[in-house]
Amino acid sequence: MSESLNFSNWKKKFFLIWTGQAFSIISSSAVSFALTTWLTLEYKSEAVLLNSALAWLLPSAILSPIAGVYVDRWNKKWTMIISDSLVAIFTVIMAFFLMQGGDQLIAIYILMALRSTASAFHAPSMQASAPLLAPTSELMRVASVEQMIQGVSTIAGPALGGALVAFLPISQILFLDVVGAIIAVTFLAFVKFPKEQKQKSDAGIKQVFTEMKEGWYSLKENRGIFWLFVYGSISPFFTMPVVILLSLIIQKHFGGAELEISIANIAFSIGMILGSLVLYIRNFKTHKAYIEMWSYGVYAILFIVMGLFPSSFFWPFSVLLAIIGITSAITQSASMALMQEKIPQEKLGRVLSLYMGIAMIPSIIGLFAAKDLMPIFGDIMNLVIFSGIGYLVITILIVSNKHINEMIKNDHKKSE
Repeated sequence: MSESLNFSNWKKKFFLIWTGQAFSIISSSAVSFALTTWLTLEYKSEAVLLNSALAWLLPSAILSPIAGVYVDRWNKKWTMIISDSLVAIFTVIMAFFLMQGGDQLIAIYILMALRSTASAFHAPSMQASAPLLAPTSELMRVASVEQMIQGVSTIAGPALGGALVAFLPISQILFLDVVGAIIAVTFLAFVKFPKEQKQKSDAGIKQVFTEMKEGWYSLKENRGIFWLFVYGSISPFFTMPVVILLSLIIQKHFGGAELEISIANIAFSIGMILGSLVLYIRNFKTHKAYIEMWSYGVYAILFIVMGLFPSSFFWPFSVLLAIIGITSAITQSASMALMQEKIPQEKLGRVLSLYMGIAMIPSIIGLFAAKDLMPIFGDIMNLVIFSGIGYLVITILIVSNKHINEMIKNDHKKSE
């Protein structure tokens, strides 16, 4: 299908998309950081942070596989526009609830879940659009720019969110996310997407599940991609609790406050930007599966070392967060580009949504486990060490997987 597409203006199209998304992602990052910081300082509770994460993750985990079916059916441009618009509407409603004062925690959870529901359609639409708009040889660079925007947003977001939460009530800060969504929708409206050849499908539930199974079978056809999918889906079980509890790790173990929380987030973001720049400047010829494979080993080493740091090692902890950011940008770009190359375009939305949805299940299990096992872990840093051990196991499994190694060998033969 990609051979019939016209890629002559692909850079201009992505410039418009990226510009709009940059405003949207930075504003969302600022609001997310401000809301997380506000919840941390207001409630001082691991349970509140974990419950808010579950409110965000659970709807997407349930809906993502179904959303992928509709992403492959619907116009991807309009799917993204409507998704962004709904997120903005739910954010406005959340702001009005918070303006009322009092304990609005239940309302926050519900509206976070509704935002998650709308967002479940945006990410797979965006990722499935890339092969329609850019040549296959440029997909890894496209993914690297998206990671760079994420990196910039997680520097600008915490900096902006931290400043805003110090001077404004959280209800007013939420409107920043609405402004970002409006800008993203406006830029996206100017991008012309190519027409896609779509099969006419029944709207019934039975047909939806049939198409979900087609996406699953398409994934299983390439055993190497399938096993990378499996290991990539398992890994959030070990990552997500640390990510969600990072602000408490800084507060409880290192004795930090808003400034130290911001520094830690910015360190990770700088790493993401550096990793993305490396990929954009130099399009590596190394097989993308190798990049994924060894990144898990890097994660294992870094998490274990970080978990052993004493309370006086905040700055070394931040440096290793930066290295994790570099690794994360490279890994995620390689993973996304590999799936975009290997999965047929007409089924890509379903496969990416399956990946996003299934990957959230271990995240949710990990959050529940962290919530229940924190008394067993004792020191919160033991959770970080546990994450490193988990990544070490995944590294051993992925390096020894014959299907992944066969895929790499076959791809090398084809390129010779």
